[in-house]
Amino acid sequence: MRMAYELAFTNTLIYGKKRPRILNIDDIKFQLPVEIGSILRLRSHIGYVEGDLVHSVVIAEIVNPKTGEVRKSNEFHVTFLIPREAGDEPVPSLEFETYEEAIYYLDSRRHFKKMMEEFGDFVGNIGK
Repeated sequence: MRMAYELAFTNTLIYGKKRPRILNIDDIKFQLPVEIGSILRLRSHIGYVEGDLVHSVVIAEIVNPKTGEVRKSNEFHVTFLIPREAGDEPVPSLEFETYEEAIYYLDSRRHFKKMMEEFGDFVGNIGK
C-alpha cells in the first residue's frame, strides 16, 4: 500500500508541478491476494481534476513471469490538493484521446464526487 501511495504522490507531483497534499485515500479494492514472491506491477494515472484537486488512481497487477499472464489485484484511489499561490499556473485540465481514457475519467469522477459528498465541507476549508 505504501508503494501505491508513493506512486500516486509522484504521479500527482509530476502532473501538478508542485508538491501535493494528500486529502483522501478512498476505496482500496482488494480483488486478489498477492502471494509472497509474486511480481507486482503498479500503474498510475491521473483520473480526474477539479480546480486544485487531483484524483490519482493506482492499479496493482500480479504478473506471472512464466506465462506472462497479468491479473488485476488491487485498485487505489487517492485525492490530492495542489497548493497554489498568487501567480501560479492552474492545475492543467485533463485531456484524453481514447475510449479507455474516457472510461478512467468517468470512474475517477464518480469516486471523486462520492468523496466530496462525504468530506466536501472539510475539503472546502483546507488552505484557508
